[in-house]
Amino acid sequence: MLVNPAPCRLVSITARVVEIATRQDHHEITLQGGATTFEAFAPLSVNVGALAPHCRVSVTGIYSALVPPDPSRQETRFTLLLREQDDLQFLEAPPSPPWWATTQFIVGLGVVAAIGLLAITWGTSLRYRVRQQTEEIHRHFAKEAQLETQLLQSQKLEAIGRLAGGIAHDFNNLLTVINGCGELLANQLSPATAEQQLAIDIARAGQKAATLTKQLMLFSRHRSVPLGPVDLNAVVQETGLLLQRVIGEHIELIIHTEENLQKIHAETGLIHQIILNLALNSRDAMPEQGKLSISTKLAPNDRVRLIVQDTGHGMDSGVKCRIFEPFFTTKDVGKGVGLGLATVYGIVQTLGGDIRCESQLNQGTRFEVDFVCAPEHICLPAPSSSIVTPSVTPRLSATIILVEDEQDVRELVRTVLSSAGYHVLTANDPNDALELIASHQNKIDLLVTDIVMPIMNGRQLADKMKTSCSSLKVLFMSGYTPEDVLQHKADEQPAAFLQKPFTPKVLLAKVHEMLNTSKPKEAEQAKYKSLQSGSFQENGEKDRFIVVTL
Repeated sequence: MLVNPAPCRLVSITARVVEIATRQDHHEITLQGGATTFEAFAPLSVNVGALAPHCRVSVTGIYSALVPPDPSRQETRFTLLLREQDDLQFLEAPPSPPWWATTQFIVGLGVVAAIGLLAITWGTSLRYRVRQQTEEIHRHFAKEAQLETQLLQSQKLEAIGRLAGGIAHDFNNLLTVINGCGELLANQLSPATAEQQLAIDIARAGQKAATLTKQLMLFSRHRSVPLGPVDLNAVVQETGLLLQRVIGEHIELIIHTEENLQKIHAETGLIHQIILNLALNSRDAMPEQGKLSISTKLAPNDRVRLIVQDTGHGMDSGVKCRIFEPFFTTKDVGKGVGLGLATVYGIVQTLGGDIRCESQLNQGTRFEVDFVCAPEHICLPAPSSSIVTPSVTPRLSATIILVEDEQDVRELVRTVLSSAGYHVLTANDPNDALELIASHQNKIDLLVTDIVMPIMNGRQLADKMKTSCSSLKVLFMSGYTPEDVLQHKADEQPAAFLQKPFTPKVLLAKVHEMLNTSKPKEAEQAKYKSLQSGSFQENGEKDRFIVVTL
């Protein structure tokens, strides 16, 4: 510490280096001794390389005050002029920071870095989870909306199916009268006359209408479909006549069938449905103009192939992989429900076949459907004109109770049975039938009843009538199928059933069969070794029967 030394005197001061600067012709060293900061000037010949800030040195030089000294205060502004190397003595290196300070700094820096990294990771993870949860919520609501749309479509289709089944039932009642009266009229008219031909045409048209009702019941799932040999070429040619009116004149229809193809194991109505759905799908792909080709050929592995090809706008791979999904459609709202190709796929799978699709954008679409060939031992269903009549002599003296709430059907059935020699008692509802059997006791041989009626159904009526007449035989008839209206128990013999519409020949054959088939008594059933269930074809309809083996 230097307090007011005399100017221009040689002094020696111990201080710490604050800063070192080398000028053009000297060194400037800023020093600090206690609270005093001063400067020392040294010639360039003095080596200051060992000096560093904070090191402790001893300097000896000529004191020179910047201002006149003031005896009343401590001097803080002065300089020292060093002369030679010995005037600058290095005493102590700058103090190094303690090891714990450096470690603490590194640890602190690491902690800060770790916290920052964790914060960044947590923020990124949080954003990712939030985005995932948002997307999942969007997918959930989208799927929920899709399921709701599918549910509405299913409910609509179910309502349409029930409507179609009800229409088919009522239409079958009308067709029973039309077909029956047409056949009776044809039998009464002179052969080979124009009048008889008109009656035959009426009956033929009624048979075609009956085929339409089968399709309605198939759509409404009110009918099981028996499979048999089907001529695919004939179905394609028959469907082609309808398609030209359906697809429009702007589309050219080309039909080519390969000769001598084997029959396929299918059902005619199902094949019609496949061709019609594929053709309508092609029509929608050609709104302006195009060509639709339907052909048949022999396929590998003893199969028959149906090919439906168009020149429409085609599909990309994303659409093509989803075309058989239910409710998937590329059409606008209200123009399709996405069930056409799904129905085709379901039918093909049911028939044991395969279906493939080839399509590219703006290059058309090609569907190939392979069907299984019909086994050789399966025979074609008997035509409607050939009715298997019973081999025994008909019992024409039997008494029959006829219960039918539809007056026209009731009158037709009564006329047919009465003309065959039977004694027929008619009732328009179950209550009248119960009164009839109560008054005639055990004189009733057969009950012919509709199943769907007011008050009680035909099955309930038959059960009540059998309590007073245990040997009563029952023939059910309905515009619905037996699967819908007859509930058989596991140990119960299938009931006799007649599907509407039926012709007088079919009705008489069925009644003759029942009246001339004796039912074994309870005591005699031990003679029978087995009961086997089976089926037979009558007028193209599949009926249940029991084969009794002695």
